Amino acid sequence: MDRGGQAVVFDFALAFMLFVIAWVFVSTQTDAKIADAQNTGNIESMRIRAEYIANSLVENAGSPPDWESRSAADVNSIGLAFGGRELDEEKLAAFANFSGYDDLRSKLGTEGLDFYFEFHGAQDFTAGLLPAGDATKVSIKRIVAYRGELGVATLTLYRLE
Repeated sequence: MDRGGQAVVFDFALAFMLFVIAWVFVSTQTDAKIADAQNTGNIESMRIRAEYIANSLVENAGSPPDWESRSAADVNSIGLAFGGRELDEEKLAAFANFSGYDDLRSKLGTEGLDFYFEFHGAQDFTAGLLPAGDATKVSIKRIVAYRGELGVATLTLYRLE
């Protein structure tokens, strides 16, 4: 009886199994690397947006400049500063007491992200919602002047997972 044919079939089956195992390993590693790259890109995008929003808040008066004395429908964008990085007490209070979280998100331009803002200085203020659970988040801090003293404004953008 010829066993050469059986050896070839066995060798082929073994080689095929090794190929499938290698293929599965390479495929899963590639998928993991792609997911890591996408996550890194998402975090970088969040960081850029957070920096832009934080700078807009602490360096601009908003639009219109007296937005704090108007209804939410009349506000185009929110800024907290007299100018530079000197914050206005009335604007901070109006921001902290702004009616409607979703409307506030829209005015800030956070599209698809949630936010939490906190100011620590001569008087503390907060706005937005703290993350409730696991979230991908980015925090940006800015040193600002308020009532003649230095304070820290922190903006956190996050996406719940």
